[in-house]
Amino acid sequence: MTIITKPTTLICLLLTGIGGTALADTMSSTNFAIKWGATDGGGGTLMSSNYTLTDSVAQATAVGSSASVSYVLASGFQTPPDDDSDGVKSFMDNCTFDPNPTQYDSNGDGYGNRCDPDLDNSGVVNFGDYVQLTAAFLSSPGSPNWNADADLNGDGVINFGDITVFPIFFLDVPGPSGLVP
Repeated sequence: MTIITKPTTLICLLLTGIGGTALADTMSSTNFAIKWGATDGGGGTLMSSNYTLTDSVAQATAVGSSASVSYVLASGFQTPPDDDSDGVKSFMDNCTFDPNPTQYDSNGDGYGNRCDPDLDNSGVVNFGDYVQLTAAFLSSPGSPNWNADADLNGDGVINFGDITVFPIFFLDVPGPSGLVP
C-alpha cells in the first residue's frame, strides 16, 4: 500500500509486500527526502527536487509505476548484466567476459575452463601450464594423456580450439569470475 500526500504538506510512504510482509521502512518528512530500502536487496531514495521515487531489485520484470500531478512513484525490477552474452548473469558467471554457457569448470575452483588455462593452479598462466596443455594435445576422455583442465572450450577434446585460447591469458591470472572475489 502506498500513501503519499500532496508535496506542499507531508509525504508518507509505506510499502507492503504480498501477504503483509514489510518491504520498506516508513518515514515522513516535510522536506521530502525519504531514504528507504527493501529487505530483499532493493531500495532507493526519493529526491526532493522532482518528487520521484525509484526502487530496483535484481529481477527480470518490472512491477509498475504510479504518477500524480506533482510526483511520480516508480517501483520495479532490473535485470543484472550479462557482460559476455552467454546467458549467465555476470555475478553468477565463472567467466565474466568469455562466453561459456555450460559453465564448465573441471577443477571446481570457481573459474570456468574458458578463462582458466592455469593448469597447475599456480595463480598465473605460464610455461608450466603450456607444457601440460601440449602434453594433452589431441586427447579425449579415456586417453592416457587426457587432462580435463586443458579442455579450455569444453568440447571433450584437446585440440587447436584450446591452443588458441591459451595465449590470451599467457602471463596473466585466470578469470575474471563472478564467483571468485
